[in-house]
Amino acid sequence: GHFVYTSVLYARLDSGVPQFESNRQIEDYVRSLGISYSIIRPASFMSNLEADRESALNGIYRSSFPPEKARLHIAPQDIGRFAVEAFDDPEAWNGREIDIAGDRISYTDIAAAMTRVIGRTVLYEPLSAEEYAASATATDRARDQWYLELEYPLDLEALRAEFPWLMTVEDYLREAGWGAN
Repeated sequence: GHFVYTSVLYARLDSGVPQFESNRQIEDYVRSLGISYSIIRPASFMSNLEADRESALNGIYRSSFPPEKARLHIAPQDIGRFAVEAFDDPEAWNGREIDIAGDRISYTDIAAAMTRVIGRTVLYEPLSAEEYAASATATDRARDQWYLELEYPLDLEALRAEFPWLMTVEDYLREAGWGAN
């Protein structure tokens, strides 16, 4: 009786980024159906950090972004909690479209969170332009350029006031067992 679509944070911004644009098209289609629906737009998944766990355990966290670049992240389990809320109360969630994140954090601060959780120093080291170019797809480059140019105006304080259970990156790392290594 109620349809919940998990989209992507940037879907409604006319970004030109293929993965964001395809989600916008799906959102438009869902709206056109005339059904009870909710759209949940999550930020980047904190679980993407799992690909960096081994390197972080060896003291280095690497990415293509500048150290001071702060981006929005969300724990996958928090996305699930939003979906459960929408399914549990479809009347209140009918037509609701919500942008979600649990943390806005710089890459240097992600390394600091890793340090606190792991219990040994993790340094942030940006990838060189050559390293990035060697492995990035056209979609990666378009998406990452969008991230670099945009400071998404999500009011995390208001979101946390309504949903106090949202996890930070450090919360996620602890729950994911990074401190057990």
